[in-house]
Amino acid sequence: MNRASYDSSCALIVVDVQNDFARPEGALYVSGGEDIVAVINEEIREALEAGALVVYTQEWHPPETPHFQAQGGLWPAHCVQGTWGSEL
Repeated sequence: MNRASYDSSCALIVVDVQNDFARPEGALYVSGGEDIVAVINEEIREALEAGALVVYTQEWHPPETPHFQAQGGLWPAHCVQGTWGSEL
Protein backbone atom coordinates (compact mmCIF):
# COMPACT_ATOMS: atom_id res chain seq x y z
CA MET A 1 0.00 0.00 0.00
CA ASN A 2 1.27 3.46 -0.84
CA ARG A 3 1.53 5.62 2.25
CA ALA A 4 0.74 9.30 2.31
CA SER A 5 3.39 11.80 3.22
CA TYR A 6 2.45 14.69 5.46
CA ASP A 7 3.74 18.13 6.31
CA SER A 8 2.35 21.20 8.03
CA SER A 9 0.47 22.24 4.87
CA CYS A 10 -1.62 19.03 4.90
CA ALA A 11 -4.80 17.93 6.56
CA LEU A 12 -5.87 14.35 7.24
CA ILE A 13 -9.66 14.00 7.42
CA VAL A 14 -10.91 10.96 9.34
CA VAL A 15 -14.57 10.34 8.48
CA ASP A 16 -17.00 8.48 10.74
CA VAL A 17 -14.58 5.92 12.21
CA GLN A 18 -17.00 5.12 15.01
CA ASN A 19 -17.79 2.02 17.05
CA ASP A 20 -21.12 1.37 15.31
CA PHE A 21 -19.27 1.05 11.97
CA ALA A 22 -15.82 -0.24 12.94
CA ARG A 23 -16.51 -2.75 15.73
CA PRO A 24 -18.13 -6.18 15.15
CA GLU A 25 -20.73 -5.49 17.85
CA GLY A 26 -21.65 -2.16 16.24
CA ALA A 27 -25.14 -1.55 14.86
CA LEU A 28 -23.93 -1.01 11.26
CA TYR A 29 -20.64 -2.89 11.35
CA VAL A 30 -18.63 -2.78 8.13
CA SER A 31 -16.81 -6.08 7.61
CA GLY A 32 -13.11 -5.62 8.35
CA GLY A 33 -13.69 -2.30 10.07
CA GLU A 34 -11.65 -3.26 13.10
CA ASP A 35 -8.70 -4.14 10.83
CA ILE A 36 -8.51 -0.71 9.23
CA VAL A 37 -8.55 1.13 12.58
CA ALA A 38 -4.87 0.27 13.19
CA VAL A 39 -3.96 1.64 9.76
CA ILE A 40 -5.95 4.82 10.38
CA ASN A 41 -4.31 5.26 13.79
CA GLU A 42 -0.87 4.97 12.18
CA GLU A 43 -1.81 7.58 9.57
CA ILE A 44 -3.02 9.89 12.34
CA ARG A 45 0.24 9.44 14.24
CA GLU A 46 2.33 10.19 11.15
CA ALA A 47 0.23 13.22 10.26
CA LEU A 48 0.47 14.68 13.75
CA GLU A 49 4.22 14.08 13.93
CA ALA A 50 4.62 15.97 10.64
CA GLY A 51 2.59 18.91 11.93
CA ALA A 52 -0.44 18.24 9.75
CA LEU A 53 -3.94 19.11 10.86
CA VAL A 54 -6.12 16.10 11.72
CA VAL A 55 -9.87 16.64 11.41
CA TYR A 56 -12.44 14.11 12.62
CA THR A 57 -16.08 13.87 11.57
CA GLN A 58 -18.74 11.96 13.48
CA GLU A 59 -22.18 10.85 12.43
CA TRP A 60 -24.60 11.60 15.24
CA HIS A 61 -28.33 11.05 15.55
CA PRO A 62 -30.91 11.81 18.21
CA PRO A 63 -32.48 8.72 19.83
CA GLU A 64 -35.56 9.06 17.64
CA THR A 65 -35.30 10.02 13.99
CA PRO A 66 -37.45 9.19 10.95
CA HIS A 67 -34.71 7.17 9.26
CA PHE A 68 -34.42 4.64 12.14
CA GLN A 69 -36.50 1.48 11.74
CA ALA A 70 -38.35 2.07 15.02
CA GLN A 71 -39.78 5.27 13.52
CA GLY A 72 -40.52 3.78 10.08
CA GLY A 73 -37.13 4.31 8.44
CA LEU A 74 -34.68 1.92 6.82
CA TRP A 75 -31.78 1.92 9.29
CA PRO A 76 -31.31 0.35 12.71
CA ALA A 77 -30.53 2.86 15.44
CA HIS A 78 -26.85 3.78 15.14
CA CYS A 79 -24.43 6.50 16.20
CA VAL A 80 -26.93 7.89 18.68
CA GLN A 81 -25.34 10.91 20.30
CA GLY A 82 -23.79 10.11 23.68
CA THR A 83 -23.71 6.32 23.18
CA TRP A 84 -20.82 3.88 22.83
CA GLY A 85 -21.72 3.42 19.16
CA SER A 86 -21.16 7.08 18.36
CA GLU A 87 -17.69 7.21 19.93
CA LEU A 88 -14.56 7.42 17.80
